[in-house]
Amino acid sequence: MGVRAILWHQGEAEGDVASGDIPQYATRLQAVIEKSRQDFGGRNISWVVARASFNGTKTTPAVVTQQESVIAMAGLNVFRGPLNDTIWNRAAGDVNVHFRNISRPSPHPQYYLNPNSIPVNMGLSRFARNWNNSMDNAFFQNAQPITPTQFAVTGNLAAYVSPGAALSVSFATLGTFNGGNQWQVQLLDSLGQYKSLLGSGASSPIQVTLPGALQSGHFQIRVVATSPAVPAVPSNLFQITNQADVSLAMGINQRTPNLNTPVIVSLFIRNDGPTQAKGIVVRNRLPGNLSFISSSGLSASGSVLTSAAIDLNPGTTQILSFVAQPTALGTYQNAAEISQATTPDPDSQPNSGTGDGQDDMAQLDFRTRLSGTAVFISPNPNQVPLPAVSSNQPTPDPAKADVSIRMVVGNRTPRVGDIISYTITLTNQGGLLATGLSVAAYLPAGQTFIPGDDLALLGGNPVGGISSLAVGSSFSLRFRTSATATGRGICATQLTAASVPDPDSVPGNGTTNGEDDTAQVDVRVK
Repeated sequence: MGVRAILWHQGEAEGDVASGDIPQYATRLQAVIEKSRQDFGGRNISWVVARASFNGTKTTPAVVTQQESVIAMAGLNVFRGPLNDTIWNRAAGDVNVHFRNISRPSPHPQYYLNPNSIPVNMGLSRFARNWNNSMDNAFFQNAQPITPTQFAVTGNLAAYVSPGAALSVSFATLGTFNGGNQWQVQLLDSLGQYKSLLGSGASSPIQVTLPGALQSGHFQIRVVATSPAVPAVPSNLFQITNQADVSLAMGINQRTPNLNTPVIVSLFIRNDGPTQAKGIVVRNRLPGNLSFISSSGLSASGSVLTSAAIDLNPGTTQILSFVAQPTALGTYQNAAEISQATTPDPDSQPNSGTGDGQDDMAQLDFRTRLSGTAVFISPNPNQVPLPAVSSNQPTPDPAKADVSIRMVVGNRTPRVGDIISYTITLTNQGGLLATGLSVAAYLPAGQTFIPGDDLALLGGNPVGGISSLAVGSSFSLRFRTSATATGRGICATQLTAASVPDPDSVPGNGTTNGEDDTAQVDVRVK
């Protein structure tokens, strides 16, 4: 850490309000340079002076001449900076005294590494390139860096800490500090601005406590010496949060046990942080006819298994298990949840039930080796009401009728000579009454149409229709065929005519375009 040079860009005001001071410009800038070195402990810090005089309207060559004279002063340790008067339209393409980019490109164009021209409306980037080009090898070879005589760096903290947490703040130093020096521990916000004093001490580490009132946010810690007054480099950015993301998973040692054979069910409680999770209680309500035998970490009260309160550090998992046996043939669906937790969770709520899909519940199913039709399910008496299922369909257009078609077949694997029944269902999901609907079916080879139902043969294809279909309603048309030959075939159907426009399909434009007014089923005749 240290400083190599001070970069100076100034001279705009001398072109108008301070024009009378131009003859004294070089003398006054020399005085500023020398005073800066006095304030820096008498150390000969280098300066780089830009040639700059443009005030948004005009340039003033006399100012640049004064700047050149300062650069040329023997022994003053001043280097020649860029000639920035050459940058026109510097304010995002407009004429102005200030520099500005029109945008912040992503990814970063890295103009300082790119020899190509910079767009005119990227004035700040053009300004930066001028400076970058002026600091050549000769500058870096001759401008000697100034390193500090005292220096300090604050150690890093955990990425996440709890409100009111006790912190051990470490720091490293360089150089000698005065006797009686104290190190103040300061809390900074995410921008590095001072928030509060947390404590002080004579040496590293210093124990402090975060304010309990700070429940969330991003912060830094910095130590500051009192004698001499030297602020240390701040710590990493850390987040204060009172949340812990706890999840529950479940496993079983065998999915198809024999009747009255013990199985081992394991519950995996994991804390993905960022803070410690406290007071976690797990509850498993056993399905009917699953008889509890023993457990590690769970106590039984009837058919309800409950853990003691658990504290879990971030990134760790705790396993609870129990032994039970099925006493009746069938399928068992076992479910468990986190019923209590002291630490808030960002994406789940304890004791909300085992049917909401949150990650603090888990379930598994298994069945007895000898099958049974019965299904035994863990009780779920405390389920929080779930929201209504949101439709994924767009709001119906009140000026259109959205007609879709679905087709089902009674037997997908008939034998030769069998009768095959088809059902075509039309549904209107639009906002307008559908009228003048006609449909056609297209039979595969090896099937012959049988007249007498809702469709009639026309032009070689079964056709039919309905005069109208109300909003939100459906209507089904049926027809039959006879299987005359073996083989696989596809029966397709489409809406061939409609008197009302449809928002997402066109009648009669084919059966293979994926529109919702077409459908098909495959049939294999044996």
